[in-house]
Amino acid sequence: MRLRLARKALTYAKLLGILPLLAVLMGLTLSGCTTVTDVLAPSALRVSIDIKDYHQGTTQVAIHFADHALNTVEFVHGETVTCNGVFLKYDSGYYARMLGYGAYIGDVPLQPAGGAYTFVYTPASAAAGGDGASPITISVAVAHAPLAITDPANGATVAIPQSGSFLAHYSPSGLAHSIVVGSASDSRAHTALSLALSDSGSARFNATDFKDFAPGAGILSLSRITSSKPGGTPFAAVDANYENITSISVTWQ
Repeated sequence: MRLRLARKALTYAKLLGILPLLAVLMGLTLSGCTTVTDVLAPSALRVSIDIKDYHQGTTQVAIHFADHALNTVEFVHGETVTCNGVFLKYDSGYYARMLGYGAYIGDVPLQPAGGAYTFVYTPASAAAGGDGASPITISVAVAHAPLAITDPANGATVAIPQSGSFLAHYSPSGLAHSIVVGSASDSRAHTALSLALSDSGSARFNATDFKDFAPGAGILSLSRITSSKPGGTPFAAVDANYENITSISVTWQ
């Protein structure tokens, strides 16, 4: 079933032109089709975190909870989830509505190099001021690795690929456990996707994915995704993806 869901997610990603789904597929735990609301012990919860750093404005964060069967867990008994003091809301449509992949999401202040995004899960009894379990903290350090697209340049005119492949070059980071995903789009929402399983300095797009592109304004986006496994919590597992994201404007011709 996971393979079928992954294929469906990739199809929708091409239709919607979104990078977050790729982060799900490479690092976050794909959930099943069920959302459960039972009260579960932390040892029965698997946690996946995604942090999107645009190096300006606010940072988009998401944290997903699943049981051992990979069903999404939604808290409805008074539990709370925060990041750097900001309460996160549950979004049942996060990533892809057809997957039923809900997550706690929010926008938090951008943290500097050397900083961290600190998530706090507070069980229901503790949130109510009772004598239950204490809040649990997960800290994800800033992976300060700004991604600069070196070719094409911002504002460049780029020929729509007709055959072979199209390469977008960027500055590699040297960070371990990192991959780069890319998205190219035109003004009519046609999208081409790229996935590099290493941080090599170039992202390759298939020319066939540009067959419906229209000349005119477009966007080229790349995201460096660095994976980690924060420890020191009672959760069954914690996986985190930190995304350094950049976009440039191009003109397709």
